Amino acid sequence: DGFRGYLIQSTNPASYGLNFPTTGMDGYAFDLDIRGVDASQLTWQPVTHSGITATVSWTKTSSRDKYPSGKRPEYVTRVTLTGPKPSYSQIQSNNPSPLSKPTLPQTFELVGRDSAGNALITYGFELKQWFVRGTAYNVRFTLSEATTWL
Repeated sequence: DGFRGYLIQSTNPASYGLNFPTTGMDGYAFDLDIRGVDASQLTWQPVTHSGITATVSWTKTSSRDKYPSGKRPEYVTRVTLTGPKPSYSQIQSNNPSPLSKPTLPQTFELVGRDSAGNALITYGFELKQWFVRGTAYNVRFTLSEATTWL
């Protein structure tokens, strides 16, 4: 959608693979546009599968954040992915130790709860691929160097 980004394709757990995102990498984040409830009052438990964690937070936006509508909200419900990534020493090494490799696909179901513990919002997605950043710590590396981590 030109104003709101990706729209929910399925609320059925069997079809979460149709929802955004299907790929991820350490530090990747996206925002959920929640309407009909006060999103600032929701609590979310992190969800971890195969070394990848999806964490939801109520976050103040910054001028770096870009939105399809061009209108930046002051606060958003932000989902951040963390998982396998090369360390500084792995990047610097000529013979790096391998990264832990996640078993994919993995389905993530995030549940926003009110103060009484009632589930008010559920969002699910399926990660099918996990990427390792092409640069880190201002160091560039080749595909053959990156594949030595796997």
